[in-house]
Amino acid sequence: MADLPIHEPGGSSSHLSYELRRPEHATHRELCVVYCHGFASSRRSFKTEVFGRLLVTAGLAFCSFDFQGHGESGGTITDMTVTRNIEDLGRMVTHLQSLGFRKLIFFGSSMGGGVAAWYAARHPEQVVAAVYIAPGFNLEGGVRRRLGEETFQRWPELGRVRLHHELGSYDLDWRMIEDLRSYRVDELSAATTTQTLIFQGQNDTDVDWRMVLDFAVNCPAQCAQLHLMTDGDHRLIDRLPLMWRVTSAFLVEQGWMEEAAGAATWPMIATESELLEEGDHDRP
Repeated sequence: MADLPIHEPGGSSSHLSYELRRPEHATHRELCVVYCHGFASSRRSFKTEVFGRLLVTAGLAFCSFDFQGHGESGGTITDMTVTRNIEDLGRMVTHLQSLGFRKLIFFGSSMGGGVAAWYAARHPEQVVAAVYIAPGFNLEGGVRRRLGEETFQRWPELGRVRLHHELGSYDLDWRMIEDLRSYRVDELSAATTTQTLIFQGQNDTDVDWRMVLDFAVNCPAQCAQLHLMTDGDHRLIDRLPLMWRVTSAFLVEQGWMEEAAGAATWPMIATESELLEEGDHDRP
């Protein structure tokens, strides 16, 4: 683990906590997978650990980090915006480039999926492939549901409200919604050219599957593959074995993973029943 310092104009400072894992035998020395976690989660989440172990075993470098306001990074969740999250990801990308990683694969869960998608759309030359799990292209609907309509409508005059989440309670500033509304999903899909794999459940109460479907359909040049699960929830923990099989095949097809490595790694990590038991304590 390490910290990446952040020095803001005006003298304020913060940091990003991250971990970089290098495989014993790298298949592509200039390639690194970057994992972006979800809201109120961290780089220590269950899905992060599972995919990290699988990808490193398959010969890929793997970097996970905490967005500001999350995990062991500096900053507060109250001041979080999509813009700040994208800037955090950009800082990690710049640092990885300084270490020699010129090609990146993004993995993103929920909020992290939306952040990664926007960065990839703006910097397609840096991101060679992407995998998103229940990507939060626009989380306003989920936040609105959790707050209730009355509180949401009063939010602009209140300035800050307290959001109750299964992982805790958090004070959020209205600036988060104002910033969020400047990121239009139709503009994101039109700008996306990175080869992208998406997993989405139709029973997801935080991310609207219809928005994810629209994104995939409207991406140019058929660059997005969507696996829509009719009975899948937001976390999709019970679909991890399936998601790994599809993901490894996707990375093999794109030329970023050796076929034998992708096929052999799952039994080395854990059995499906062990993963499901451990996944009861998952964070998004």
